[in-house]
Amino acid sequence: MSRSSRYAILFVVAVTPRVALGLPVFNGEATLPLTLESVASQTYRDFELLIVDNASTDGTEQICRDFVSRHPFARYVRHDQNLGASENFNQAFRRTTGELFRWTAGDDLIDPTFLEACVRTYDAAPPTTVNVFPRRRFIDSSGDWIGDCEFRPTRRIELEGRSIGVLSYRELMELRNNVAPAIVFGLMRRDALDKTRLIGPFRSADCILNAELCLLGEHWQIPERLFSQRRHDADSWRANLSKEEQARWYAPKPKGGTRFPQVHLFREYLRSIWELSPDRNTALARTGDLMTFLRIRTGRTASDKVYRTIDSVRGRALWGAEEGALGARAWLSVRALARLTKDPDLVGLVRPWRRESHEVLADILTPLIARGDKRALAIAEAWLHSESERPIRFEAASIAMEAAGQSADRYVEP
Repeated sequence: MSRSSRYAILFVVAVTPRVALGLPVFNGEATLPLTLESVASQTYRDFELLIVDNASTDGTEQICRDFVSRHPFARYVRHDQNLGASENFNQAFRRTTGELFRWTAGDDLIDPTFLEACVRTYDAAPPTTVNVFPRRRFIDSSGDWIGDCEFRPTRRIELEGRSIGVLSYRELMELRNNVAPAIVFGLMRRDALDKTRLIGPFRSADCILNAELCLLGEHWQIPERLFSQRRHDADSWRANLSKEEQARWYAPKPKGGTRFPQVHLFREYLRSIWELSPDRNTALARTGDLMTFLRIRTGRTASDKVYRTIDSVRGRALWGAEEGALGARAWLSVRALARLTKDPDLVGLVRPWRRESHEVLADILTPLIARGDKRALAIAEAWLHSESERPIRFEAASIAMEAAGQSADRYVEP
């Protein structure tokens, strides 16, 4: 190798930032400026930012070009046509070179110390760590705080005075899909990502990527809450409600179809296990974890259907309630019967038949109003307007509203 070649290699190594951020975006003019400013405010400065525009039709292009002109660490690439979110995300990774990589969504925010905290953790972590991510909070379309995600891995280790959560493959399988963004928007090792299929052209591809990385190393959650995920009507899941729309968001021609998405997802998980596991015994163990996941997922689906049916029956009991509240009494007795295996309270079976009608109706309304059930609130409002017509319903609604901490005054006509 010539001396000039060696110097060229050393120069490239010297100027290549350690961290690369890929920001895939499509029509993000409403939230993109704040996202870009949160990136620019990072206390850790050895990073590059690549913005990949998926043929936006709003003011995204101008926002990006203005930002790039002011910040030398940023670059901007624009596609001539929409390639789908999957390919756009993957292009954001493939066109960068940093040792550590993070996807940054165009509507989320990161705190100024996000990169500093994650890089510091990598400096003290073993090479088996492939993803470091912080805890997250939720913000609305205006950027106001609306809640925190309390997910924390069960296994804990102490590192430099911090309690680090280490996510196992089995625990990852048991998580709901809405936890996936907390993990996939972490800071990841490039050499590990290179061994995965990245973001596939199908629904829940981010969950598959998280699982593949977990087969290659460890996901570490640091205790700081440094990631703000925005929840608004234009985000990917609220803007694409059907399975077909969600699949097309990932790719214009999604793979795996949408008729049996869970079957396709199971096949993708299985494929990852047998392609990335280091040996047969590990693959068999991970397959066992996957079967546990399927059992839990099936149970959740069945449970959701049961509760939807229960809510329907409970609603009918309320809407059809007359002065005797027969339906409500029957409902409470059935519920008590279902609980006998956990709470052998035989009195609960007959209690609804001994109480006054308005008390029975209030017993059903109260927990529904307390959790903000819109149908229950509508029922209570209607009943509060029927004092002379149906006094029992009026009494029931008044008791329920008060017990749930709601004011009934605004619903009562003067």
